Amino acid sequence: MIGATFSSVSEGVFFLEAVKDYIRTRYDYILIDSRTGVSDTSGICTVHMPESLVICFTFNRQSIVGASGIATSVLAQREDNPIRILPVPTRVEDGEQLKLEIARDQAREQFAPILRYTGTEQSMAYWSDVEVPYKRFYAYEEVLATFGDRPNERNTILFAAEQLTRYLTHGAIRELVPPSDQDREEVLAEFSWLAQPNVVTQPAVRGNRYVENTLLSRVELSESEWRILIRSIQNDDCTLFLGPGIAFDPQSTNAIPLTVKLARTLAAKLNHTDTNIPRDNLSHIAQIYERDYSRIALEIEVEDFYRQYTEQTTDFHRSLAALPISLCVDLTPADLMVNAYKEVGKDPIRDFYGSRTRDTMSLFDLTPERPLVYELFGSFDYPDSLLLTENNLLDFLVQVAKNTPPLPQHLTSRFRNPRCSFLFLGLGFQHWHLRILLHVLQADGDRRNLSLALEDDVFFGHPDRNQTVLFYREAYRIQFRYVAWQAFADELSQRFHDTGQKTNDRLISSFISTDAPTVFLCHSSDDAEAVEFIRVSLQSLGVNTWVDRQRLRGNERWDQLIGKVIHEWVDYFVVLETPAMLSRPVSYYSKEIALALERAGRFRQGAKFIFPAQLTACEPLEELTHLQRIDLTTPGGLEKLAQAILADWAQRSSK
Repeated sequence: MIGATFSSVSEGVFFLEAVKDYIRTRYDYILIDSRTGVSDTSGICTVHMPESLVICFTFNRQSIVGASGIATSVLAQREDNPIRILPVPTRVEDGEQLKLEIARDQAREQFAPILRYTGTEQSMAYWSDVEVPYKRFYAYEEVLATFGDRPNERNTILFAAEQLTRYLTHGAIRELVPPSDQDREEVLAEFSWLAQPNVVTQPAVRGNRYVENTLLSRVELSESEWRILIRSIQNDDCTLFLGPGIAFDPQSTNAIPLTVKLARTLAAKLNHTDTNIPRDNLSHIAQIYERDYSRIALEIEVEDFYRQYTEQTTDFHRSLAALPISLCVDLTPADLMVNAYKEVGKDPIRDFYGSRTRDTMSLFDLTPERPLVYELFGSFDYPDSLLLTENNLLDFLVQVAKNTPPLPQHLTSRFRNPRCSFLFLGLGFQHWHLRILLHVLQADGDRRNLSLALEDDVFFGHPDRNQTVLFYREAYRIQFRYVAWQAFADELSQRFHDTGQKTNDRLISSFISTDAPTVFLCHSSDDAEAVEFIRVSLQSLGVNTWVDRQRLRGNERWDQLIGKVIHEWVDYFVVLETPAMLSRPVSYYSKEIALALERAGRFRQGAKFIFPAQLTACEPLEELTHLQRIDLTTPGGLEKLAQAILADWAQRSSK
C-alpha cells in the first residue's frame, strides 16, 4: 500500500519510523520477509525498516554479485543510520567439492568489505555456521526443520538457523528448545504424505477380462524414469510442454494459476448471479464475457492482466531454462519462460501459431543456447491470435486439422520423430481438446521413448482421471506422475548437474559400426551450431563424420592437411548450403569444394562422392548444380541423406 511517492516524502518517512517505534515496544524481535527483486516494498523492507539485514544467496556468480550489489546499495542509503548486514549462503550442495570451495572463496571475497564495514566478525566460523545446506528431504513436504532435523547435529538446516539466530541476537538466543520425540514423530507423520504412497487403482478391461491396474501413484519419479528423462535432455530429444497449471504469479505465495486468476477477474465483472458458472474455467468465462461485451473488450482485459507479468519469471522456470532444451511449447501467453531463458543468459526465439515467421525458421536454427518458445495458443503481443474462448479453441483445432495455416515444421517434425520424448508440465490432460490436438499432431506413432506428464490436484481429483491416464499411456506412452512443481524442478536440476553433460559422441557411439563410411561436412563457420546438430544426427543414423572441430581453418596446418583429408581420409563429401555460404566469393570452403570436385572426377560414372544438401533455404551453389541436392529442411531430410550415403557405401563395399 505504500508506494514510491509516499515513502519518499517526509510524511512517509515519519510514518515508517512511527511504525518501527510502535512495534518495538511490543515485541523483542520482528522478522520482515522482503519480496525479492527491486521494488518499492522491497526497498522499504531492506532499507528503511530493519536494524539488521540478512541477505540470502546461492553459490553461483549471478547470485553472489547480485546479493553483494544489494548490500552495497543498502549501505550507501543508510550512511547516516548504519545497518548490520549478514550474508547467508543457502541451498549449498556439496556434490562438487572443488566448485564449492571456489564459490565459497568468491563469496567471502565479495562480501569482505561489507562485513568489515558493518562490524560483523569475518571468520571461517561465521561462514561455516550460517551456511544452509541443500536437503532433498524438504523438497517434497512443507515440514519444518525444527521437526525434520535432530538437535545438535551439524550440516542441517536447523543447525544453520540456530547459528544465524545466535549472530542476530548477539548470543542472547543460541538454540531451539527441542520438541519431545513424541511431538516430533506426530508432526512428521502428519506432514509426510509421501511416506505411504496413495495408490489409485481401478479395474480396467483388457479383452474379455478385468485386470487390476496401478495407474497413479503420489510418489516421486522412479530411478529409471529419471535416467531416461535426463538422457533424452542430454540428447536434445526432449520437447518441453508448459501448461496453464505451472504459470503462477511470481510475487504471490499462493499456487493459483494465472489462467484461474484471469478467469476470476473476468467473472467478477460479469452481471451474472448464476452460481453454477464455473468461475475458474477461463475459456468458458471468456466466452460469456465476449458475448456480453465484445472481443475487443475481452482482449483489453487480457492485455491489462498479463502486462503486469511481462518482466517477471519464477524459480521454477529458471530451473527449467538452465537445462539444454531447444524447444519449449507454452500454452499460456505469459512471458515467464522467455524471461527465464534471458535471465540464465540464453537468447530465446519467440513464435506463435499463425505468425508469418514460421516459413523462415529451420529446425537447425534451434539450439539449447538459442531455444524456441512456441506459444501454441497465441501471443500476448498479438491479442487477436489468443485462444481465449471455447469457440476460439474449436476453430483452432479445425484449422490445425485442415493444415490452414499449418503448424511450423520444427514442431511437427519433433512429434513425428519416434526418438523424441515429451515432458508435459501442468497441461491439464483432463481437458478433451488435448486428445484431438495430439492426434492431429500425429504424436501417437511408433514412439520409442517414454514421455512424462506431471499434473496437479485438479487433474488427480478429476473423476475421469483413471480412464484418462489409461488412454494416454496406451496410445502415446505417457506416464503420469503427481509431484510438487518446484520440488520436481529442483530434483531435475540437481540430478542433471550430478550426472554431468556427457558428450553426444559418447552417447551415440553405439550406433556406428566399425566399417561405417566417413563423411566430410563442408560448411560456413557462421553455421557452426547447426552443423554440430547435423554431425550428431548423422552419427546417430550410422554415418561417421569428419568436421574441423579444432578450428584449423586459417592455420598453416590446415592448408597442409586439407588435401590429405579430402583425398584420402574421407569416403564422402557433404556440402551444407546456406545463405552464409553463398554470400562469400572467397572462402576456405570454396577450396574444399574444389578439392572435392577434383577427387570426384576420378570416380567412375554413376558413383557418388559429393552430396549437396540444403541446410536452410537458399539457391544452390553454381559449381554443384549438376548434382542432385537433398533438402534437409523437410521432414525426413536427414534420414534421406544418411540412407543415400549408406546405400552407395553398400554398393562400393560389395565390389
